[in-house]
Amino acid sequence: MRPIHALCLPTILSTLAALAVAHDGPQLVSVHLTGGAGDQAARAVIPGAGRLFLVGDVPPGFESLLFGYSLPPGPTPEWSVGWPNLAGGDSFLGVAVDASGLYAAGGSYERTADLVGGKEIKGIVVKFPHDGATGAGFGGAIWDVQTPPAPGAFPYGGTEIAYSCLGLDEGGTMIYVSGFAQSSGANGGRMWLAKLDSAGALQWAVNDGAIQPWSIGRDLAELAGDVIVAGAAHDSGSPQSTLWRYTPAGAQVWRVSGSAYEYLGVTVFGGDVFAVGRTSVDPAQSDFLVDRWDAAGNLVWSRTFDRGGQDDILEAVIGLGGRLYAVGASAGATAGGFDAVLLEIDPGTGALLTTTLTGGALDDRSNDIATDGQDLYVAGSSRSYQVGGNGAGEEDVMLLRFAVDPSFGDSYCGPVVPNSTGQPGTMVAQGSQYALADHLHLRAADLPALQFGFFLVSQTQGFVSGPGGSQGNLCLGGQIGRFISQAQGTGTEGSFAIEVDTDQLPPPTQSTILPGETWSFQAWYRDFNPTPTSNFTNGLVVTFL
Repeated sequence: MRPIHALCLPTILSTLAALAVAHDGPQLVSVHLTGGAGDQAARAVIPGAGRLFLVGDVPPGFESLLFGYSLPPGPTPEWSVGWPNLAGGDSFLGVAVDASGLYAAGGSYERTADLVGGKEIKGIVVKFPHDGATGAGFGGAIWDVQTPPAPGAFPYGGTEIAYSCLGLDEGGTMIYVSGFAQSSGANGGRMWLAKLDSAGALQWAVNDGAIQPWSIGRDLAELAGDVIVAGAAHDSGSPQSTLWRYTPAGAQVWRVSGSAYEYLGVTVFGGDVFAVGRTSVDPAQSDFLVDRWDAAGNLVWSRTFDRGGQDDILEAVIGLGGRLYAVGASAGATAGGFDAVLLEIDPGTGALLTTTLTGGALDDRSNDIATDGQDLYVAGSSRSYQVGGNGAGEEDVMLLRFAVDPSFGDSYCGPVVPNSTGQPGTMVAQGSQYALADHLHLRAADLPALQFGFFLVSQTQGFVSGPGGSQGNLCLGGQIGRFISQAQGTGTEGSFAIEVDTDQLPPPTQSTILPGETWSFQAWYRDFNPTPTSNFTNGLVVTFL
């Protein structure tokens, strides 16, 4: 492995930030460049086990790379690994994590077997400890397994590679991996999907059929316990962006195709599938592609966006709060060459809300995006800056951290009566505004320390001044549910928070929050001001999507 060096300098941060398009969307917090002589690129990123993990390669697939950062990331990685340090080509393109380790998926030449014809690269999954190459397996791994096993997804035994990796808890971790494999000498590859357990044992493998000319699986997401594969298929005249849905047993539920060229990234948000990619393989015609599909495989809407008639591509997408965030690269109206791009999109309508470009005079790209529920982490590569002795134009691993406001809803019922801190108590809603996502987080802050409180909910707003001798105002009416079972202490920081089960609200309210409904929330808490009393935060109203 080449020596790896890291750099996170205020000068680079300020330069990149200055090149970003002015907007009110995500704000660039930090830029982390890691590399050495030659090229290195990050292909995927994921938080887990208190860390942030990146995987990638030394292009074009000469060696696989892994990096472990603190969370949030410090200036340099806590550790870095080159694997397997053998002569053949290797690349890590997808990553998953659970409590027992880190799973990297990609392609390997030396650590796989070819039972038919000459030796070619094959798909592989490698499990590592959370602290890097400290395992008892080859090169410090815990285990590495060829996926699918030899001869591969098809008896032909041609070139195969894994592009994506997804870990799901099914009473134990299961790892899903997808990519492409040649089914014949004249075939450009066909999509395959495999399932492993946490020990690397194959549970099953399926493919898209040995037909001409090609199909490919690029990314994976979970939908109601099933697995969505996103990619493309060239089966009927021209390549088409394609989604497949499979059950945990490997049975195909549906297969649908859009009208554009290829999906490269996919996420499930609010019960629907959002896929991103490119409209064409021709750089002069390729635009950003964003599609929304429902759980039954029906297209809800399709959007394309163009920046000055130049090459535009989206590689990955996630949902946070009430927004989608998609990343990729654009050659349109940039600081030079390609710039890494971050799009903020309204998931309800597909409207483009903000665009953020990050880059310098040469090519800079975003390949994946992840979130810890608060910030966005974007992994990719940069040629615009020289780190660790690399020459001008050589590629380095790039990690970007963006701050977003994941809160949603509208505050009402002000002004709020101050408490013993001299400040009014506040509350926000975070997580997902989509009712079916069942990911609603309520947080109250600016409260007196070492007291306790709980949240209230109703579909009706109201106003009662000083109920029960309280110093504050109740801003709810009608049937009011009390989250008594989730009462919390305010601790030394004067705050508390809960996760709301949107399928089972406290009585006497109805049990489930449904799309299109409007609900109001408020927090009640104890105080000593100067005698024992209570108070309320602001009211917060949320219309769920």
